[in-house]
Amino acid sequence: MVAPLRGSRSEGRKTAGSAPGDLEPRVLDTTLFEELLGSFAGDLDIVISIYRTFVGTTIQLIEALPDQDCATQTRTLHTLKGSAAMVGADRIARLAARLHHVAASSVHPVVKTRIDELTGELDMFREALRTHADSLR
Repeated sequence: MVAPLRGSRSEGRKTAGSAPGDLEPRVLDTTLFEELLGSFAGDLDIVISIYRTFVGTTIQLIEALPDQDCATQTRTLHTLKGSAAMVGADRIARLAARLHHVAASSVHPVVKTRIDELTGELDMFREALRTHADSLR
C-alpha cells in the first residue's frame, strides 16, 4: 500500500469566464506523478502499473454505475472520487465528487449522460498519462 503523497495540487488553468482564483483541475497531476515516481526510486514500470490498476478499476466502476440504485451509486462514486484523487486524476475526482453529491441527495440514479462524462474524462486522463509517461522514457 502506498501512502498518500502531499496534498492536492489540482491547480490547473483558468477557463473562460472563471472567477478570480477559480482554476480548472488538471487532467493529470504531473507533480503527483513525479512524486510517486521518486518514491519508487524512478522505477517507471512500477508507477505505470499503479496507473494501469487505477484505469482498470475505474473502467469497472463506471461500467457498473448504470445498473446501480442511488445508494450504490453514492458508494461507487465515493470510491471513484478518492481513488482518482490519490493518483492525480483531478478532473475525474472533481466530476465524481459532483455526481456523488447528486446521487447522495436524490431518489433518482445519476443519468447515463453524466456517467458518459466520466468515461470521457477517463479517456482524456489515459491520453495525458500516455503522453507524460512517453516523455519520461
